[in-house]
Formats: sequence, structure tokens, C-alpha cells
Amino acid sequence: MASGEFFKLMKSLKAGFNRKRAKPLLGTFVVVSAKGPDEGAADQAIEKAFEAVAKVQRHMSTHDPESDISRLSRMKPFIPISVDPWTHEVLTLSRRISLASEGFFDVTVGGKLEDLGFLSRGKGSARPWGEATYADVDLLPGSRVLLRRPCRLDLGGIAKGFAVDKAVEAALGVPGVRDVVVNAGGDLRLKTSKPQAIWFRDPFRPDHFWPGGFMKDGALASSGGTESVRDSSQGLRTPILRPGQNRAPKLVFGVSVFAPACVLADALTKVALLAPASLAQKTLDVFQAKAWIAKKDGFMEISKSPVGFPNRLGKLGL
Repeated sequence: MASGEFFKLMKSLKAGFNRKRAKPLLGTFVVVSAKGPDEGAADQAIEKAFEAVAKVQRHMSTHDPESDISRLSRMKPFIPISVDPWTHEVLTLSRRISLASEGFFDVTVGGKLEDLGFLSRGKGSARPWGEATYADVDLLPGSRVLLRRPCRLDLGGIAKGFAVDKAVEAALGVPGVRDVVVNAGGDLRLKTSKPQAIWFRDPFRPDHFWPGGFMKDGALASSGGTESVRDSSQGLRTPILRPGQNRAPKLVFGVSVFAPACVLADALTKVALLAPASLAQKTLDVFQAKAWIAKKDGFMEISKSPVGFPNRLGKLGL
């Protein structure tokens, strides 16, 4: 499930971070900031964070023919294959979100995204993909996966958030490091000793930023917007869809989700955009998340009346 970044989640790093570095990964720039007892520890934490992100890219990218996801998409049905435990973990969480959202989040949409031109045709993509859904992905013991129907998997709607969480976890594993912020193209996870200021880019005035409040342990993610869109005879379309759709939905200005973990925030942006408001709210509640969709008159909280930008994240329950 592909996603396009729209909101720029800005942070004010006033906690005295030793180091801050950026690296191109996951189709975007991943920025890692770390604070440790000295610059050497901070550098080590940042390197560990990048290694974790690179591992996710290696196993879950649809662009790498040797990744777990590409290998699964080439497999015939009912032949289990072993994958990396992280891939199995992401597929397991994807299934939980699919069940909670009644299928509005589904990682088996790769074939449809390929047909619509949002994913390039890879090796083994000549065959028809059929109408597979998340229910056709069996997760077996020993990090094995079995597909009940031919399908092209796409973890583009959840793997980036997972990578951000793993990057933070890896950085915090370095002795003495207690403050880490990882931002992968707008998917943000932080764990800091002091609250950090969060700023949002106004979707209608890109040069203007709104104060989002303060947070020291949590995640933010965005989806929709102006990136990764295609022109059609009926207007711009986005690569955010569910199985059964024959056409990508029309362009929306985007949604921002606050959640305890970035993997949840990343995946739940698609639920917030696609599902009916009542179901979206129910799913968000299951994972202790909140979402706001951009409107011309401000932001609308899912299933709530239109509101302006929140002044403090504390009001969001984070």
C-alpha cells in the first residue's frame, strides 16, 4: 500500500542533541538526531539507526527482486517460504490492522497498484494477480508465510513506520544514549527526555507552519497529499487504495495520525483516508491513535466536527 508524504512534520531540537545526520533510504531522506554522553556515542547510535532502516529496506522493498516481499510475490500458492522475522512481524501487525479495519488496510494491493502504474512491473509480474486479500496471507510458525492466491504484496503503507521504530530502538541500545528522533519523510518517532516542539506545514499555504504542540514519546505519520500522484481523465489520483477498487481514489490533501508507535501511525493513515468515519474512529481507538484530515476550513478529527490545529499535543491524549 503506497503512500505519499504531504505534511512536513518539523521539530525544534532544543534538547542539545550531539549529532544529526541524513541518509537516502526508503525512497526518502531519513534524518536521525541523537544525544549521548559524548559525540562518539551519538555517532554510534545514528549509525545503528541507519543500519536498522537499511535492513527493513533490504527485506521489504518491492524494488529489490531479492527482498522477502518480492520473493513472496513470485511464489506459487500454497508453498510456504521463510522470511526475516521482521518481515513476519510486519505482516502479522498488518493482518491485525486489516481485521480491525474490515479490510480497509490491506497489503495485497500491489498488483492493482502495478496495473494503475504506481508500481513498476517486476520479475514475475506478467501473470494476473486476481482478487487476493489479506485473508489469503497465512502466517506460519518459524517466520514462514504461505499465500493462498497469487498476489503482489506491498508494504509501502507500513514498512516505513516500522523502520522508524526499529531505528529508534537500535539507537537507544547504545549505552548512554537516551534521546533519539527519527524522521523518514514525515514519518516521525521520538523518545526524548525533554518535550520537543512539533510544527505542521499548512497544506494550503506551504510556506506557513502551525504549532502542533510538544511531545517526548510518540509517533506521527502523514499520508495523501501532492506526492506520488498520477493524472487521469477525472483528475489527480493517489496510490492509496484497497483491494476491489478498480481506480485509485481522487487526490486528498492528506491526513495526520498520532499513535504510540510509528508503524501504527503509518498504517492507520490509510484507514483514516479510506474507511467510513465511524469505522475509522473505531479502528483508531483499538490502537490508541487519533487522526486529523486536512480540509479547506481547517482540520477535521475523524468522526468529529471541524477543528483548527491543536495548540498542544497534550490535548490529543499523547
